[in-house]
Amino acid sequence: PQGQTFLLQGAESRWSLCIRAFRSPSRRKAHKLLAADWVAKLCEAAFLTNPGKMTPSATESVGQRDLEMATNSIYCSREEVNEFWVTVQKTEAAERCKLQGRYVLKASRNELILKEALSGVALYTWPYRLLRRYGRDKVMFSFEAGRRCESGPGNFTFETKQGNEICHVVETAIQAQKAQVEEHRQS
Repeated sequence: PQGQTFLLQGAESRWSLCIRAFRSPSRRKAHKLLAADWVAKLCEAAFLTNPGKMTPSATESVGQRDLEMATNSIYCSREEVNEFWVTVQKTEAAERCKLQGRYVLKASRNELILKEALSGVALYTWPYRLLRRYGRDKVMFSFEAGRRCESGPGNFTFETKQGNEICHVVETAIQAQKAQVEEHRQS
């Protein structure tokens, strides 16, 4: 059988999918039905919901035309992503705050928020106006918190492949805050 391989890549994981095309019509129909079931299971795992009904164009390749796709109302493009998986690196400040392991770092409009990975509970916040400096490289994002931060002063370093994205979101938010301050001064 001929096949085609697809690579699905998420922020933290990769999956390879292999789809085979069969010449026999009876085998093709059976595999289309199996593929439809498999796609439903994949949607359920990826979106934590039963896919419900999908549009005919979405399922033409699997042979079912009575399903519809629901629109994801919380979809955001890559530019709008502001939550990132990070692993805290050992620093004096991280040890003082008893931080170790994986967390979610949210870069909001006004501050960085460190959340527990499973519960989403905010552990620490660092307002941008209280950060002394910040930076990144290919596998790290770090910043120096000022003494008025709830964590106290010190360097916090996070292992992440999304350091550039975090830095970009932080920089954009800081520039917006600066512009707002300037606008307020001029009025």
